[in-house]
Amino acid sequence: MMASDGAPVGVRVAFIGCGNIATYHMKPALKAGATITVLVDPNQKARSMIAALLKVHDSSAMAPQEFASLKDALLADPGRTLFNAVDIMVPSFVVDGVDLHEAVASEALRAQRHVLLEKPVTTHPEAALRLDKIHREVSPKCVLAIAENAQYWPEVLATKASLDRGDIGELLTVRVKAWESATGEWAVDYAEGGWRCDETKLPSASFTFDSASHWIRPLRMWMGRATRVVGVTGKSVKHMAGVSCSQHIIQFESKKAAIFETMLAPKAIADEPFFVLQGTEGEIVVEGFGGGCTLHTLAPGTNEPLARELCRVGWDASYIGEYADFVAAITTGAPTKGPLSEALADLHVVRALISSGESNAWVDLD
Repeated sequence: MMASDGAPVGVRVAFIGCGNIATYHMKPALKAGATITVLVDPNQKARSMIAALLKVHDSSAMAPQEFASLKDALLADPGRTLFNAVDIMVPSFVVDGVDLHEAVASEALRAQRHVLLEKPVTTHPEAALRLDKIHREVSPKCVLAIAENAQYWPEVLATKASLDRGDIGELLTVRVKAWESATGEWAVDYAEGGWRCDETKLPSASFTFDSASHWIRPLRMWMGRATRVVGVTGKSVKHMAGVSCSQHIIQFESKKAAIFETMLAPKAIADEPFFVLQGTEGEIVVEGFGGGCTLHTLAPGTNEPLARELCRVGWDASYIGEYADFVAAITTGAPTKGPLSEALADLHVVRALISSGESNAWVDLD
């Protein structure tokens, strides 16, 4: 079936960047009904690895075409028959004064491709605003979604529903621990000699800068607009660049606050809750990557503790919701739930975490 412009109907995605994150996006993309038709990465071995995994997950699919750059892929497909969307999974850092996310996403939008852009949206807010301007002026009919999967995390959504029901009464505070082991699933990213060890790639090379939005977005969903931040930062993995551990207080418009900690453990770390939400009537505990969300209250009419599991699905399922939203926005015209404005709000908080650690002072958020 063909569209009015002669292009095939459907979502045909080019993976831009074939690193570890591409393995997390692959199955959700296929589940959402997209076809992965192009792999772009300057590293041929990285492309081959993703191509081999794709064959395992979709043995009937044609082998994707491979390119070393997005420019080459666009030159090979002027009519958008090969791919009409891109999933940009390159790191977000500045190269020769140019923000890589801004540059790659802008190139795709100018070529009238739909864009799913991995978080953080850009390194600096100014670059995000320029990208937004290009989207509005050059390709307003294209979808621009920022890939913050935490907002689709089943445990996060179950917690939001519980708060909306008033299960724990008035929310008083949230304790957050964004933790990971440098020897875990993402160990290749944290190994010596990688881009995260390069001081010129800061702040993006920092574990805290790069990962914090996964925990900031749920906080904002539950507590509203953040207004100021104070805290300290440090380095837990010596060979890596920038901040890899931190302790902060984040205050919100309601004047309530969250305790926010990040920790990239050099070796072992216990499987601790990511979030603990304390209310006037009870508590919600959101467990780690494997999943689990438990409501703690008192049995009606008694002082007996009562625990009820709200959800046990896990982190990986969040990518399914993320891709379903992207594909739906393309095929139905529905607004994406991952707009640039939300990612920009996350970025302001993340930058304040780093800035507060440097200044040892409160940082106000505009």
